Amino acid sequence: MYFASLVQFIEPAPFHVSTSLMMLLGVIIGGSGRFFGPVLGAVVIVLLPEWLRGLQNWYLAVFGFAVVALMIWLPGGLLSIPEKLRIRGTAK
Repeated sequence: MYFASLVQFIEPAPFHVSTSLMMLLGVIIGGSGRFFGPVLGAVVIVLLPEWLRGLQNWYLAVFGFAVVALMIWLPGGLLSIPEKLRIRGTAK
């Protein structure tokens, strides 16, 4: 909606499969069941490649590894960390 008002024309060309996958990845990273999850995921998706830019040829591999590791250890996204800490605190 914002993009359409900015360019005042709608066409499917700017929305490639890679763009859709990055949006989906942002939702998964942030946490799909939470309100601010996609916002946090978008911030991570934008900033992590910038932080890894110094690795030049390896930044995509490190980025992919970080995303896979996050999906393995935090399947609920980054916003599930407080829940895990709370559960771990009550278990002790």
